Amino acid sequence: MSEKTETLTLDDLIQRGVAIREKRIAEERARITAFYEKLARESAEREREIRALLPPPLNELSRVDVGVRHAHIYITEPFSGKGKVRIYASKEDDQWHLLEFAAYNPDGYYLKFQTLEEALAFAAGALEI
Repeated sequence: MSEKTETLTLDDLIQRGVAIREKRIAEERARITAFYEKLARESAEREREIRALLPPPLNELSRVDVGVRHAHIYITEPFSGKGKVRIYASKEDDQWHLLEFAAYNPDGYYLKFQTLEEALAFAAGALEI
């Protein structure tokens, strides 16, 4: 039996090579896009979990920088705009925990606190140390 062989020109081979390369690049772009979309979804989910730990009025005032197992929450005191609270959160056993509270008061002094309420009071200038 004789097999039919396709006669290809150099231009045909070049075009096939270009098509193969374009397909490979498109597949790689799709993989990269899917990867970054997954990272964004996971990050948004972690941020929602962390924000659920905060009292609702603080969510509007806060900014969350979240990693895989750690996060920082920054809250700007709304009255003077100068006082700031920083909260450190960590994820252990699939649960987020608020671990450390620190605050700058309107005069720029920095202290660490045991509770969120104390840190907020200091940031607002209502707590004298």
